[in-house]
Amino acid sequence: MLLDYHSHTNLTRTNHAVGSMEEYVEQAVARGLTEFGFSEHLFISQMNDIAADDKKFEPLIQLFNTYTAKIEELRERYYPRIILKSGIEIDYAPDHTPLLQKILAGYSFDYIIGSIHYLEGWGFDNPNEIAGYTTRDINQIYLQYLAELERCAQSGLVDIIGHLDLVKIFGYRPTKDVMSAVEQTVKTIARMNLTVEINTAGLRKPVREIYPHADWLQLCYHYRIPITLGSDAHQPKDVGADLEQAVALAKSVGYTQLATYTQRNRTLVPLE
Repeated sequence: MLLDYHSHTNLTRTNHAVGSMEEYVEQAVARGLTEFGFSEHLFISQMNDIAADDKKFEPLIQLFNTYTAKIEELRERYYPRIILKSGIEIDYAPDHTPLLQKILAGYSFDYIIGSIHYLEGWGFDNPNEIAGYTTRDINQIYLQYLAELERCAQSGLVDIIGHLDLVKIFGYRPTKDVMSAVEQTVKTIARMNLTVEINTAGLRKPVREIYPHADWLQLCYHYRIPITLGSDAHQPKDVGADLEQAVALAKSVGYTQLATYTQRNRTLVPLE
């Protein structure tokens, strides 16, 4: 089995990704994937907009109604060539927890990915905001990121933690040992019975490294946290990209199983 549970199309925000949902599925079939999952973003900016103007709630719901209906259409059209899964990636922010609960309750997603992309409003993975790394202490950035990731894990909203060490995206590394903080976050992920994804998008970013680093993944394995796979594709050609490297990394630390999801229920299958 080979799967890709992390992808974004042009449906929910036209300037975030390119390509139609059909193009993504066609690429997944061409790559020989067994399962492919859509995980459109629920952006923090959308949450902020609704918090400022509740009239924007219904248009967002209509957008995700269109999204989930399209997945169902494609699911029927492409079966049994490939199994399609319905997912979403949320920008976790504690202040928006009630609103996130309200939105997510309206859908039967197969899985929910929780990610941290902002630290106190700073989009640390945005190339347009990279200067923020030069005005902040890199060790504090990592510690703050890990604390936010832990809160995401504790929220009860998500099934999968996305790109565990995204904070390394531009190659900035801590100058002090932060592994005790990493271990604390990993232990929380384990206690909440969540899955961690091995995300190949880092290979296409300045860091040129899979998320997470082998040392972080070894901790996940030590605490018996299941894994899944994702390309984080934002264009059709990246669907399934470098998953073979992700599998090799997983095996190198000891993993023999892969997590799949249906209706937010996890099943472990052999990692071959």
